[in-house]
Amino acid sequence: MKESIRNALRIVGRCEMFAAKSILFTMIAVVGLQVVLRYGFRRPLAWPEELSGFLLIWLTFLMADVLVKRNGHIDVGYFADKMPLKAQLVVSFLLNLYLMGFLVFLVLGSIELATRQTTHLVGASLRLPKTYYTLAATFSGVSMFFSVAFAQWETVEKLMTLRNSRDKSP
Repeated sequence: MKESIRNALRIVGRCEMFAAKSILFTMIAVVGLQVVLRYGFRRPLAWPEELSGFLLIWLTFLMADVLVKRNGHIDVGYFADKMPLKAQLVVSFLLNLYLMGFLVFLVLGSIELATRQTTHLVGASLRLPKTYYTLAATFSGVSMFFSVAFAQWETVEKLMTLRNSRDKSP
């Protein structure tokens, strides 16, 4: 079961990375088109800035989740690396617990905000509901929660293994 969850998280991570690459490519194309039209033809479009802002929000949250899955966020491991293994695992457990609490707060808050924003439109050209902006936090927050919960499961297993090996030693 554990391996199937790990594989599911890996597949979700790959899909998110593909979506992030597609978003980045789209942003580059849209901004490039806008630059050419504005400075080359003096005929700028009204929507590229709005679309780029929208895509940037989604890109930010998707990449935050990809980094959680890859354990790639910036951390200060200097002090943790000097601690004994059990202390490192306890610190990891506490940090994961804190992250899971924050992510629950993020997801519930973004859902509440998204429901309030259904009638509010953003931008003069795209006229997108603000809900579409907020759903980036909801989607990524849920995905990050599952990734951190899985990491927490592994941390607890390591702590239990460490405790059991200590109990069995003479």
